Amino acid sequence: MIEYVNRISISEKNERYNAIIQILEEKELPYEIIHQNQERHWVNNIIIPINRKAFDKRFVLCAHYDNFDGSCGANDNASGVSILIALASKMIQSNLVNCYDIVLFDREEVTDRGSEQYITYLGADNILGAINFDTCGYGNRILLGPTKNSKQNIFDFITKECLQKYNIELIEITPGSDDRSFEEHHIPNLSVCVVPETDIDTISKIIDYEVSGKNILDCDNIKPPEFIKTVHNGEWDRASIIEKESLEIVLDFASEIITLQNK
Repeated sequence: MIEYVNRISISEKNERYNAIIQILEEKELPYEIIHQNQERHWVNNIIIPINRKAFDKRFVLCAHYDNFDGSCGANDNASGVSILIALASKMIQSNLVNCYDIVLFDREEVTDRGSEQYITYLGADNILGAINFDTCGYGNRILLGPTKNSKQNIFDFITKECLQKYNIELIEITPGSDDRSFEEHHIPNLSVCVVPETDIDTISKIIDYEVSGKNILDCDNIKPPEFIKTVHNGEWDRASIIEKESLEIVLDFASEIITLQNK
């Protein structure tokens, strides 16, 4: 997966897209490109269909592949994309009950237009649920949320034992990524990210402030969490900061919950 991150972490958007397509072809993974106009912008979503039959309703695993202007987009979000490519390679060889779309979204950095386009294209009624992977390459603790969504029946396969095994921190709200589009369409959704253990207390305080309706900018004693340095042209926004262990713990967790979902 580190190899994928290194190849995808390019600030020029077309080169980034082409690097992903080349990897998919090398891995001999099936893929579709959905090229459509969405709110005056052209969107190129990349879909890897898994165990698809005719018009099956499907479960979505997703990550955005576009990058913040000027950023190499290593942690945000070549990390999530690389994990899903590795996961697709495992799933394509498995006997699965469920139908999946693994979707690599375009234009998340400009108000989730890629995910909006996908939902419009497929139809919200055809999506059973979604798990979004974003910023998964730096740190040793998986965050999963929002908590209220984790209690929905569609996510029953994510057991308490599984959460304990991977030492997962459930969070009440998420920073917001392509999950926002699914939430707006009332599609069950969760988001996965990874942060350093030392960020947990800070993130918990930030969430408490947001939930209570307070403006985090008014709180002088809360410093930004460390992982923020790895995104959006931060001082650690480079491919070399991505940790193999971070990618692997997310891949292991994702692989296990897919196995549990297909029992």
